[in-house]
Amino acid sequence: MKTKVLFSKRPPTTKEQIIKEVEKSIQKLFDDSILLKYKGELTSAKEKCLLALEKLTDIKLKNVDYFNTELEFGIRINLGLIYEGLHLWDEAKQAYIEILQQDYYSPGVQFHRVRVNLGNIYYQQGDYKKALTEWKKTVDKVSKENKELRAQILKNIANAHIKMGNYTDAIDNYSESMKLSPDVKTAMNLLLCDLAVEKVEQTKNVFKVMLDVSAFGEREIDTTDENSKQIDPLKEYLIMKKKENTNIITNVALVMIHYIDKDPLKSFDYIIEAIKREGSKDILNEIEMAKAMYFLKKRDVEKTINILKSFENKNKKLISRVANNISFLYFVEGEANNAEKYANIALDNERYNHKALVNKGNIHFLKEDYLKAKEFYLEAIGVQSDCIEAIYNLGMVNIRMEAYYEAIQAFEKLNSVVPNIPEVLYKIARLYEYMKQFEEAIKYYSILLLHIPNDPILLSSLGSLYYQINVYIPSK
Repeated sequence: MKTKVLFSKRPPTTKEQIIKEVEKSIQKLFDDSILLKYKGELTSAKEKCLLALEKLTDIKLKNVDYFNTELEFGIRINLGLIYEGLHLWDEAKQAYIEILQQDYYSPGVQFHRVRVNLGNIYYQQGDYKKALTEWKKTVDKVSKENKELRAQILKNIANAHIKMGNYTDAIDNYSESMKLSPDVKTAMNLLLCDLAVEKVEQTKNVFKVMLDVSAFGEREIDTTDENSKQIDPLKEYLIMKKKENTNIITNVALVMIHYIDKDPLKSFDYIIEAIKREGSKDILNEIEMAKAMYFLKKRDVEKTINILKSFENKNKKLISRVANNISFLYFVEGEANNAEKYANIALDNERYNHKALVNKGNIHFLKEDYLKAKEFYLEAIGVQSDCIEAIYNLGMVNIRMEAYYEAIQAFEKLNSVVPNIPEVLYKIARLYEYMKQFEEAIKYYSILLLHIPNDPILLSSLGSLYYQINVYIPSK
């Protein structure tokens, strides 16, 4: 009978083979560490990375001529990033410092990023001078072709100067960063620094750049395939950036209003004209809305109405929002006819504007047309189910109509949306008391007493209710 000989893989015998096998195991630990870090399991990632570094150090000690700088660099920078993720700032600093102390790493882009990371940690710890030292060392060594990295470092330097109150230095670095890689957020910081040192005219140029950059981003969105049914991650990112840029530019423009001219109307006009030349309709809508609201808050209704009539883009939602605010102002001042006129304009331009529907309901409430008021409150709730103004007012109009159970339902719904508002709890308790549902009334008075302890009126009400249902409370 013949026996089958099984051949197994021969164990490594030479020094080179042994090192190669150990190196494979180190690479495996390193790869596992990166994967764990990606999954967010940072403690396990740290353990794997430290073990990989320990094994690598052991090889170097036993073999003087062993030299794998790429693997060692990767392990060390990975360890630093893990420490950062764990907010172990001192450990992360030490990991990066150890990398920078080695003279055998080639000073490429990744090496420069280590110094950037080290500067970031100093910045996190509030040591802005040391952060500046690291970033300045790096920015001088990064090649001019690597514009994005240079721009980022310059922004970091500018941020540190702001923390130290050095606005002029911050302006210089933000300006240099904008030349390399312009973006809206950097332009915002530059513009605010210009305002801080009263360089108002300079802000106009920066604002124009902000609009240019934002407009370029919108063109990028337009060039993507509009007919594609698949989700395009790039387009999603660009749309998100567009929204972010719109918010930034709108907020910056509102700040600039107070600096461009002593007359706010002239400041608004300057901003609006600049946006018409360079910016998007979204930004224009927000600024025109802000312009109208500025004068409305000043109780200058006539000027607000003129602004409303002058909207060139005739954005219906924008007109609805402004008209509704004018309506509300008239309502507060008791001018029901004017309030209704502008509430109608608001609803004509946007039928499902829940705030305008509430406003229209309030006008009918003021006229004591409770049935109509109720219809508008219910319609507002249909548009936005958690509209607390509509729900509260629905409860109030039901009380006026003596529909007490419906009033209780409205206030209990409001209590589920915004729990434990004392006024709402009190109304529910009082309604149940009026309906002679004493146990429910006691329940809500008791909840209210937790929020307003030792209130004599509540205690009196509770005592009266307990008396009426003949509940005996033993003395302590």
